[in-house]
Amino acid sequence: PTGVTGATAGGSEILDHYEEGTWTPVVAGLTLSSVGANYTRIGDMVHYGLTVTMPTTTATTHLKFTGLPFSVAGANFGGSLIYTGGSVTAVQVIAVSSSDDVQLYKAGAAFATYADFNGVIVRISGVYKTDAA
Repeated sequence: PTGVTGATAGGSEILDHYEEGTWTPVVAGLTLSSVGANYTRIGDMVHYGLTVTMPTTTATTHLKFTGLPFSVAGANFGGSLIYTGGSVTAVQVIAVSSSDDVQLYKAGAAFATYADFNGVIVRISGVYKTDAA
């Protein structure tokens, strides 16, 4: 690379994988609308985001989005719920190891449910490590 101080063509500073794209989040048993999801992979780190409109539902099923673009490596990684159109607060977002899942938990490690996000827009951003080639 020209103009980069200290970087060499064969050095460890060179990215071994860079990719941008979209992915499709899925929630089992629900039809999502206004779905938008993207990712940027740099090396073994995947930065992802999603925006969905949840349907009206009273189901108490554990809310998780599947379909991350790459599998999550051996440890769980976090994310953040950055917006909902509703009153859900104190939600943790976890990318689950050895899966393509992003799961949501309320304070006290209780599952967040479909009904917690009844009919609202949900925006999530996060990062996780992958061992995918």
